[in-house]
Amino acid sequence: VFRSAVALLVPALTAGLGTWVILGLMGALGEPITLTGMILPSALLALGSAYVMHVLVAARGLREPARLVAAVADVASPIALSGLTTAVGFFAIMTIRIDAIRALGGYGGVGVLVVMAAALTVAPALLALVPLPESGGALDRGIRQRVGRPLLAALVARRRAVILGWVALLAVSGAGIARIEVET
Repeated sequence: VFRSAVALLVPALTAGLGTWVILGLMGALGEPITLTGMILPSALLALGSAYVMHVLVAARGLREPARLVAAVADVASPIALSGLTTAVGFFAIMTIRIDAIRALGGYGGVGVLVVMAAALTVAPALLALVPLPESGGALDRGIRQRVGRPLLAALVARRRAVILGWVALLAVSGAGIARIEVET
């Protein structure tokens, strides 16, 4: 999308760093990787990369440190709110009385906070050293110009239909949820 190796490396390094820290913490504390906990590295890599994407979009084409600071400051609050709410969700899992699930919740919550912190610190530092180019490729232009604005305009114009469609989907999903069985 960004047509830049930097845009591949910054999320991978940032999210990888946060994931590495949590795995190191788990190892240092003697916490084993359980069948349930195996999802944690992938989840943290995905969340960290998603947080960094906001930084990449904001920092595109910015070479002056003051402009980079201002651009990242604009996305820092949404990234922090997203990270905090996701961490709270993980911490809530700690109330379950199964040790493997409780550990997933605790380490997952701390892990989200670490990858969020890395997204807000390491990613801007890397982009200050190696800025992204201003323009991306055809996919980037397509997303921003042909899909993003027209799609949002159509959704806003048909807001009642959109909401009714989601209400219908929720109702159908409710029928499926009522059939879920819990197994261990």
